[in-house]
Amino acid sequence: MGLAMLEGKDLLVGKKIVVTGSAGGIGSATVDELVRQGAVVYAIDIKDELGQGFVDDANNKGYSGKAIYAHCDCTVKEDVEKTFHAADNELGGFDVLIHCAAKMQPMKNPEDFTFEDFRFVFDEDMWGTILVDQVAREIMAKYEGGAIINYSSETALAGNPIDGLYSSAKAGVHTWTRCIATAWGHAHNIRCNSIMPCMKTPMYRDYVNNMPDDEREAFLASRRLKHPIKGDMGDPDVDIAPVMVFLSCEMSQYITGQIFCVNGGNAMVRG
Repeated sequence: MGLAMLEGKDLLVGKKIVVTGSAGGIGSATVDELVRQGAVVYAIDIKDELGQGFVDDANNKGYSGKAIYAHCDCTVKEDVEKTFHAADNELGGFDVLIHCAAKMQPMKNPEDFTFEDFRFVFDEDMWGTILVDQVAREIMAKYEGGAIINYSSETALAGNPIDGLYSSAKAGVHTWTRCIATAWGHAHNIRCNSIMPCMKTPMYRDYVNNMPDDEREAFLASRRLKHPIKGDMGDPDVDIAPVMVFLSCEMSQYITGQIFCVNGGNAMVRG
């Protein structure tokens, strides 16, 4: 796990970090790397068996940090408040929130989306982000600072004709993150950044597998042409988990309100 350049560094000793969406993909890779670097990680998800399994795996590797699993639905205010305050009480506060939890909607033409589709996607990807950030701010403010890392998507910059709701929600995450970076940086010394990944995750694999065969082959061929680095999508363990280490430690202490494209050059953000 992780990159050779980070071997044995223990860059996060003393850090206390909450990671949502920890039961697989980017979330579980992040938990593993943070624990390896010495952090105490409060890993939350609604997939309890998977989530606990990933936590047990990280804890059994002899790393210098440790992980704790807790159930939490990031769209339910009472759930988020209960879980985050439990983390506060158990850990004595936390320094970083990494919000990975997300949902993708069924692919549809723009004219075919319903209000139910909207609620399915925006409740998790937009409202869930707002909610967990708000509760994290309340706790971090008591300790005079922290860092929030929200996950967006490269689709937020694109015009995918059948991905309108997810793309719109993730574009909202970009703007929301910049707003709270300004507001909470001034008020509470909280740094807030967003990640635009392009990784092979379980959610991505489900997305691809649900395509008709001819569309899938064309899609995969197009992906191979889009990545100057590797010619393919990234591996969460080696391509994005180390970025989470950087944004969780003092090396990034003067960075806020930014979009980090971790995507092999597939999409490039310009100021």
